[in-house]
Amino acid sequence: MKKYILIKISILLVVSNAFAQVNWKNVSTLGMGYVDGITINPTSNTKYVRTDVGGVFKYDNTNQKWINLFDDLITLNQRDISSVESFAIDKSTSGTNQVIYALSGNYGFESYMLKSINDGQTWTVNQGWDATIKVYGNGDWRCAGERIAIDPNNSNVVYCGTRLSGLYKTTNAATTWNKVLSFTATGGYGGLPVAGGISFVVFDPTATQVVNSQTVSKNIYVGLIDGGIYRSNDGGTSWCFLENGFDINLYNPVRAVYSNNKLIVATMQDGDGYYDGEVWQFIPNNSDCNGIWTNKTPGITTNYGCPFYGKYMYNAVAIRPDFPNTVYLGIRGTMPRKIFYTENFDAQFPNWKILTFEGDSGYQGCLNQYQASSFIAPISWIGEGYDWVGNIAFDESDNKKLWMTSGNGVLKIEDITANPAIISSQNVMKDLEILCVNSMISPPLPNATPLFANVMDVLALKYTNLDNASVTKLDTTFGLGASISMDYSFQNPNTMAFIGQDYFNPTTVNRFLKTNDGGTTWQPFWTNPNSCNDAPWGGNIAVSSTNPTNFVWIPNNTSTISGCSNPVKNFPRFTTNGGINWTTCDNINFTNGSFGFSFNSTFAIGKLLESDKVNGSKFYFYAMEDTTFLTKLWRTTNSGANWTAMSTGILPITGEGKLKANPFIENDIWFAPFNNYILQNDPTPDLRKLWHSTDGGTTWTTLTTINEVYAFGFGKIEAGKSFASLIVYGKIGSVESIFISYDLGLTFTDLGTLNVPEGIIGNIEGDMKVSNRIYISTGCRGGWYGDVLQTLGMSENNARKIVLYPNPTSSEFTFQTSENLDFENTYLAIFDLLGRKIQTQKVSSILEKINVSNLKSGTYIVILNSDSKRFVSKLVVE
Repeated sequence: MKKYILIKISILLVVSNAFAQVNWKNVSTLGMGYVDGITINPTSNTKYVRTDVGGVFKYDNTNQKWINLFDDLITLNQRDISSVESFAIDKSTSGTNQVIYALSGNYGFESYMLKSINDGQTWTVNQGWDATIKVYGNGDWRCAGERIAIDPNNSNVVYCGTRLSGLYKTTNAATTWNKVLSFTATGGYGGLPVAGGISFVVFDPTATQVVNSQTVSKNIYVGLIDGGIYRSNDGGTSWCFLENGFDINLYNPVRAVYSNNKLIVATMQDGDGYYDGEVWQFIPNNSDCNGIWTNKTPGITTNYGCPFYGKYMYNAVAIRPDFPNTVYLGIRGTMPRKIFYTENFDAQFPNWKILTFEGDSGYQGCLNQYQASSFIAPISWIGEGYDWVGNIAFDESDNKKLWMTSGNGVLKIEDITANPAIISSQNVMKDLEILCVNSMISPPLPNATPLFANVMDVLALKYTNLDNASVTKLDTTFGLGASISMDYSFQNPNTMAFIGQDYFNPTTVNRFLKTNDGGTTWQPFWTNPNSCNDAPWGGNIAVSSTNPTNFVWIPNNTSTISGCSNPVKNFPRFTTNGGINWTTCDNINFTNGSFGFSFNSTFAIGKLLESDKVNGSKFYFYAMEDTTFLTKLWRTTNSGANWTAMSTGILPITGEGKLKANPFIENDIWFAPFNNYILQNDPTPDLRKLWHSTDGGTTWTTLTTINEVYAFGFGKIEAGKSFASLIVYGKIGSVESIFISYDLGLTFTDLGTLNVPEGIIGNIEGDMKVSNRIYISTGCRGGWYGDVLQTLGMSENNARKIVLYPNPTSSEFTFQTSENLDFENTYLAIFDLLGRKIQTQKVSSILEKINVSNLKSGTYIVILNSDSKRFVSKLVVE
């Protein structure tokens, strides 16, 4: 199923000169990003996963690919909606009527309670929910079990556990939410910097009770970080602490499942380097709130000395369907990577077995239940295995198949009984793109068009094919870290350089690499040891457009190194021999070495250093002087040796802006100061403008044809045009979209963003070889590319017509056309008269009814895309 842009109808828009059709697609990586949990509908076998930065995905079993359900929700005003803390499905529904809940947010800002009644096609957001409740979908304890739980005996009743605010409940299917006052525990931090609070809510579906005229599940379990487990045996009216189980001073319950009259709980320690865990079983009493606890942790009774009988953080638990005593356990963390399982969990001392791909030496000699496995994953994955397991779940269509989520993505064991078992991500990662991409470049190399990306976790990547995961790491020796700046010589594109750094040792473990052969091989451009006088790391790199041996590097301002009494100052430097020798730049050594970069900047640092793309001796640098707090645009005309402030106090203050040079005009530089959090912190209009200088930074103006610019970039000069294409993500009037200009901003064409998470677009670049191709980098929905397929003018007559009936309508409509439609690739969108997208959905037949009962009375534009055909009509809602 292809993704097609549903275009805003420009006959009714006075804010855009034209609109165009673009087919936006993810650049295929097949890896990266933390998939925290997986949920499988036992009736339909539909699989859903939640992620810490990329929203919620649904698996298309037929086409073996993932469909993102949140992309159209991730706007600039609600960008944190992509960080999902919990997820639940109503298992009494399925198909197009599937009911879904999700809880999102990223601590400190607004939280989001989302509900869909049509399998994620449309959503209601924060109906009855207190948006000030703290949610941290990308924080510590995000790997915990589901904090949202739907009562299996009453779909109107839903519980939601929070990190700081206790337990919440709705009894009317999320029309309103109220705090459960009888549940007074809130949980704690579990040794980590961020509160974990309530970690899961689990129901026993086998018994019911009438509470306030509603039939609800009688028995409910709630787990708490730093707080053990509580149970209600009266439908949530009262609660008791379950005593005599695991030591709550040591272990935190993170996940639990209820089956066959028992609760199985996975616990772990974290923080302060403990890294330990246990697995316990609770069998409840029917007469009161108590019950019997039993420690079922692997290796507690026999075979001491075998390598796997150590300390492990148990983070995931699954029971094999139809085999209630077959239990599988997943272990969170890095090494060792193992899966424990037993087929007699009901025994006092279960016979635990182990499945691992780490070799049989040390296992076969003392353990006859060792099961080998092999691991298959893309080259883009970190390390050698499935780190940071999120959850495991059995496939409902075949109980020999086990799904697993991890810090790198999704994996599946096709047959858990095979020896060796195959653990693979190859067939279960298509379109599950949650890589955090800082920026991408596409140098105009003569023999190929590779794409290079600065990314989180795996440093930097090279793509030789955008659709089939033809991707390699630029440095395979690098561990966990980020690449934050990359540049190439515009007129000698075989030369590139990038800067990366380790998350945990940013001042001592670095990667500063260059290539002179188009990215085939890479060598360090900085080999000097770090010292108390100089320990450069991070910052921005720029390469001369004409001299491939001339680099300018402005590292982060200061760093702290063990053994040094004072912070180390890292001053700007340049080289004219490819990094063999470096010289300190003159004139921009501020008093305290402040160069616009914050300490420990591992991503979102901004692009504040740029080379002139025509004159190879010119470089530009934006900075705020730390003594006067005045911004300055600095320029050098002698390869980085001497710098002059061309403008002072004109450009706005920012630490995350974008400074870019026109690829084909000397002294033509552009600046967008926007950063991700201005909407929450600073409404200053100038911070959202696109600034332009035609004299190398001496004077500046702002574009008046576009209201706000959040990211921008340049592409090649298209046939018949005079200037480089200027692509921006921003706002014209009230329309937030991606726009393109072929006349340096005099007029813009709306490219649309259907199915693209526009709110987390961080960078844009045009392809310098492929006509009308655009790349967008996102904050953890991967890289995207789109080809401008056609540009349409201001007239509605450019599109085919469809007939809508009834029209006017107050509830629903269908459409009619005499043309054949490809219903594998047919989408419908509804826009208001300001061009704002109100509703989108895939349609599967000409008879399908489109529900518009949620729309206000008024006139709307309906646009239907069916493969290459486009239809437009007006709709009146009464």
